[in-house]
Amino acid sequence: MKRLLALPIAIFTMLFAAAIGLGIIHTTNFIYEADIHLFGMIDQTQYSPEEAEVNVESVLSYLSPFSNEEFDLVTLPYSETGASHFADCKAVFNGLYVLGLISLIALVLIFLFLKPDRKTNRLGALIILLLPLTVLLAMAIDFQTTFTLFHELLFSNSDWLFDPYTDPIITILPAEFFMHCGIFIALIILVSAFILCFMGKKDKKNEPKKRYADGSMKSRPTLDRIDSVDDLKKVKSDDIPKLAHEIRDFLVEKVNVQGGHLASNLGIVETTIAIHRNFSTPKDHIIWDVGHQSYVHKIITGRKKDFDTLRTPGGLSGFTKRSESEHDCFGAGHSSTSLSAALGFAQSDKRNQSDAYTIVVLGDGAFTGGMIHEAMNNCSNDLRLIILLNENEMSISKNKGGFADHLSDIRTTKKYFKFKAATENTLEHIPLIGKPTARLIHRIKKRLKNFFYSTNYFEDMGLYYMGPVDGNDYKAVEDMLQVAKKLKRTTLIHLRTKKGCGYKEAENMPQQYHAVPKGGVCEEKEGFSENLGKAVYEIAKYDKTVCAITAAMPHGTGLEIIKHRLPDQFYDVGIAEEHAATFAAGLCANGMIPYFACYSSFLQRAYDNIVHDIALQKLPVILCIDRCGLNDGDGATHHGIFDVSFLSAIPNMDIYTPATYEVLRLCIEDSHNNAHPCAVRYPRGSEREEIKRSFYPCGVDKLSLVRGDGDGDNAECVIITYGNIATEALRAKELLKNDRVKASVILLEKLKPYGDIAELIAGMIGEACTTLIFLEEGIENGGAAQCLWDKLSAYPEIVGKRYIIKAIDDDFVKGEKRRTLFESAHLTAEDIVISYKSQNNR
Repeated sequence: MKRLLALPIAIFTMLFAAAIGLGIIHTTNFIYEADIHLFGMIDQTQYSPEEAEVNVESVLSYLSPFSNEEFDLVTLPYSETGASHFADCKAVFNGLYVLGLISLIALVLIFLFLKPDRKTNRLGALIILLLPLTVLLAMAIDFQTTFTLFHELLFSNSDWLFDPYTDPIITILPAEFFMHCGIFIALIILVSAFILCFMGKKDKKNEPKKRYADGSMKSRPTLDRIDSVDDLKKVKSDDIPKLAHEIRDFLVEKVNVQGGHLASNLGIVETTIAIHRNFSTPKDHIIWDVGHQSYVHKIITGRKKDFDTLRTPGGLSGFTKRSESEHDCFGAGHSSTSLSAALGFAQSDKRNQSDAYTIVVLGDGAFTGGMIHEAMNNCSNDLRLIILLNENEMSISKNKGGFADHLSDIRTTKKYFKFKAATENTLEHIPLIGKPTARLIHRIKKRLKNFFYSTNYFEDMGLYYMGPVDGNDYKAVEDMLQVAKKLKRTTLIHLRTKKGCGYKEAENMPQQYHAVPKGGVCEEKEGFSENLGKAVYEIAKYDKTVCAITAAMPHGTGLEIIKHRLPDQFYDVGIAEEHAATFAAGLCANGMIPYFACYSSFLQRAYDNIVHDIALQKLPVILCIDRCGLNDGDGATHHGIFDVSFLSAIPNMDIYTPATYEVLRLCIEDSHNNAHPCAVRYPRGSEREEIKRSFYPCGVDKLSLVRGDGDGDNAECVIITYGNIATEALRAKELLKNDRVKASVILLEKLKPYGDIAELIAGMIGEACTTLIFLEEGIENGGAAQCLWDKLSAYPEIVGKRYIIKAIDDDFVKGEKRRTLFESAHLTAEDIVISYKSQNNR
């Protein structure tokens, strides 16, 4: 039924074009006639040329449809005929004005409410072209009869005096005038038809009903044949859609069991296949940003059999990892590092005269990181560097209208780029005038394109831009990659993919399926992150100077509650931790109280900003440090084991270490009143019941800073610890008890200032104590244990006592197969007991 819209669209477009064309011609003709009538009578009347000119201006004012001015030439000598003719002209012009306005309104209503697709509009354009062609054919066969027919049709029942056969002024117009008018109207109609061709929505391809993966396929025959990149290249192009479906099903099955990043990997399947079929790793380098979208890459490069070990200690990493495969040329678990690394690869290949390509797969979230733009500013255009910008959540630029859509269609075809490259190559080889001509054409093209497009940031940065293209369309991506290879220059291909593509639940809820826990997505339990958000919210709703800052992690850091309930006090700065820290400093310097929530491993990126912009100026910014300690799953890139060490070295910095939700709330309240910067660090997940039972049997109503388990009197061994690893300390206490060693545990709610905490600890150490054991889930060098022992050793009651530090000893703790992270780091209760016995010769 929509195709029937073509006829009214054609008619109203035709009428609108005719009204514009005839209106322009009629106005031009009217001025010509006025000149003839008024200036031609100068010799027969008392007119002066100046008076005649004034009368011409009055006639034009009279012609306007918006003018109610009456102009009567009858009062002038020899003007009765002219007055009658001009009155008829005004009626014609008013008619054209009304016709054009009605046609335009009709077209707007059709496009707004009926929304014709592009095929319908093209059919309308065809009708528009056929009508004038029919008229021209009739005129060619019998001009006199055709003209008489149109005259009778238009003027036989009209009250107008105007008659084209007998009008004395028209009869003196040159024949060329009518020929030019006809050509002009024909051009307007042709332009209208051309524009109409590119309006409306793109026609949907007749594709089979979408198949969704659910992880239940009993066999995956195409995927089962692929154990290497060479196997992938042997797959027929017609089988690629089937392979993509099987890979998605494989991902859904494995990730829902092992946990991991699902939605982003489902969206990058076709693109990954296209990359590996058109390039050859490890000679060519593929760098993923962030590495969490590299699962398909791992499957293709021979690691499919290891997916049952995904994100387990010693198993398959959830990110790219150089030691895992020669196909992982660069490891990354943090965002926005890819382009800087890729430039290093591309420049070294250029220096070594290698023909290898470097391909960057850059997520649009990573694009918000400042390092990307620093690297982009350093890109030269003579590198074999291809950047794939994978846009799946944000819009990079907005284009205008149907014609812009058509330009996008053209700019994503191989023919366009072949023609463009051939033209540039030909012009640049013409002596003297070639290169200036190429530059001139480029400037003209850019100005015309920018009329329809927003300014293209990438081209302004000197990159060769292609796209946007559907990243879930294998053939479209492959075409772009093949063109980019032939260009042999720095190129950016703009992809648009759908997060969770092919898995219905992930498509509908990409946020929940971004990172899937072991066992699949389930109802999330409340943890430290959520309690942090609640604690800050309770203060912020009464104190409008309080604000919360996140670096693209409102959900992960628990700040969603402030984002939704107090949006004016919430800031998400994107993946830009350095900026976030200095932004917080600026807010604080101007009277605000900022809480910057960030993962421990990500805060590393803002170290200089914390030192230079926050601590040096003693600005009371509160750093809320999430995911502290060792973290299963994400591995070494996400362990929060360095923050205590690097923050301990910064003057004017307090460090809180709550181990329960209630203590976390008290730490947030206490930090609110600080006059200098502080950090509140807390672990991932939930509070531990054994910690609550041992240290807070009756609850807690205020911070103690240092809290014992009640067994400090006459204890031979005192274990000093903080955070969730206190559970290992409590277990070690029980193991020592079995060996008839009385032990106690001191839990620290605050670490720094170390002098104050050391004084409190010294007051809790009895004379019976022979050994102090410091246990921390962090790096030993510069950590809390070393800092505390340095202060404690000056107290008389501590002199002569042995001490043991159980911390991470100069290691990233990458994990080992069939061992927990605590076991790999030698931080278990059993390790504590062994160290105690060794120190005391037992």
